[in-house]
Amino acid sequence: MALMKSFGLLDVYSPSVTGPVLPDQCYWWLLLLLLPVQQSCHSPSASPDGSQEPCPIDMVKMTKSKTFQAYLPSCHRTYSCIHCRAHLANHDELISKSFQGSQGRAYLFNSVVNVGCGPAEERVLLTGLHAVADIYCENCKTTLGWKYEHAFESSQKYKEGKFIIELAHMIKDNGWE
Repeated sequence: MALMKSFGLLDVYSPSVTGPVLPDQCYWWLLLLLLPVQQSCHSPSASPDGSQEPCPIDMVKMTKSKTFQAYLPSCHRTYSCIHCRAHLANHDELISKSFQGSQGRAYLFNSVVNVGCGPAEERVLLTGLHAVADIYCENCKTTLGWKYEHAFESSQKYKEGKFIIELAHMIKDNGWE
């Protein structure tokens, strides 16, 4: 048995699947539903008597997209944003504690979560010229530190693609004694 869904002028067909529908199987449906639809409900042909009824699409207010927050496993020691408590990094991703930020000590991480990245720019840091991009908490938009995009000196290449978060903007969560 095949599944046919009708969404106004758009029909979506999906072959039947056994078992529950998994998110990746219906993800493209979601994309189709989120696409803007060009439909005019205000033409004289919108209703038989020529009156203009509000279009259902006009009644839906589009808002800023929701950012989904990542949660790190509670069994691991994690670092979180001090301002909103969004998880930022797992302790296992910590590379070094011996960095200096604009507001004091900072940690170097291999990877982070719930972090947005601004445009890259060249800056002269304590260890030389680097191309860096400011990073910010996706939840509260606080600037946390920066990401090393490019190191111009060969001795600093290990930093490329890594993240600096200043201690002034993070706290320790889960499993710290």
